[in-house]
Amino acid sequence: MRVNLPVTDTEYQLEEDTLIVSTTDTKGRITYVNPTFIEVSGFSMEELLGKAHNIVRHPDVPPEAFDDLWKILKAGLPWTGLVKNRRKNGDYYWVLANATPLIENGKTIGYLSVRTKPARALIDQVAPIYRQFREGTAHNLKIERGGVVRTGFAGKVDAFRRMTVGKRNALFMSIPALILLTVGTAGWWGQSQAAAVPWLGGFIALATVSGVLLMALLNYFMTQSTLQPLRKAIDIANTLAAGDLNSKFTMDRSDEFGELFKALTQTGVNLRATVLDVRSGTVVVSQAAGEMAAGNLDLSQRTEEQAASLEETASSMEELTSTVRQSADNAKQVNQLAISASNIALKGGGVVGEV
Repeated sequence: MRVNLPVTDTEYQLEEDTLIVSTTDTKGRITYVNPTFIEVSGFSMEELLGKAHNIVRHPDVPPEAFDDLWKILKAGLPWTGLVKNRRKNGDYYWVLANATPLIENGKTIGYLSVRTKPARALIDQVAPIYRQFREGTAHNLKIERGGVVRTGFAGKVDAFRRMTVGKRNALFMSIPALILLTVGTAGWWGQSQAAAVPWLGGFIALATVSGVLLMALLNYFMTQSTLQPLRKAIDIANTLAAGDLNSKFTMDRSDEFGELFKALTQTGVNLRATVLDVRSGTVVVSQAAGEMAAGNLDLSQRTEEQAASLEETASSMEELTSTVRQSADNAKQVNQLAISASNIALKGGGVVGEV
């Protein structure tokens, strides 16, 4: 694994609404970063584009986290996890990374990563566990889908809690089914043993009532455990559809509803990143348009000034032409007078010669 050094103990604090966005190709080479990525990482655009995304990897994050990241992404699923990144000068910053495959025509063409500021409580909880992984003391722990889960017996208990909706419903429905099966068996057996076991009839009646009540209770529980997360998912979807991309959602479930919630949350984060990028681009275009408008106005003013100057020059040239023309006329008249004077002089000379 790449180790980026040096590192410092100085944390770079993110703003609450920070969104760090990047995309990579299927090999993990950076193809796009937003301005916030450049600002936070301390690298320039030229230093990032085309480089491996692990250029910002911090050595405090265990390899198990990145192994889990790539395993999930290559399976075509989104990944969310806490990551510590390194800035160019060695400082660090924590992010909650949301990575998603980019699919086109059914084929993965790259990956989108949107990072937000994580809660300090999450950092305080996960950072010591990451240290255990690096030091080789993370016994009965593993990183799965971006989270830390237990293995061994405790892991089996957790797995029961993370049981899928289908398995959980099948388990719950098997309990009253077993009760009713027991009641039926007891009833069949009791037909021949009713005299020997006087309390059997009461037991069968009690078991039957208990089975019916238990089925009703389990049905209510299953309905609530299904409808409540569905209602919450609908609320999240409606919130996103209404354009509210700043709301934060929480749901502590690891079943299909938890996956649905993660997908909706990822959708919200990606939409927010896209909208902010579009807004940033709009601002840049607006500024450029303003500068162009100002330049056009300045050019227009200078053109008008040049036109006025040319008009004055044309007027001056017209006056000069008129003057030249007048001078030419005067010269012509002078020339004619000179010719006349010359003729008169010649005639005078002839007269004198005759005398």
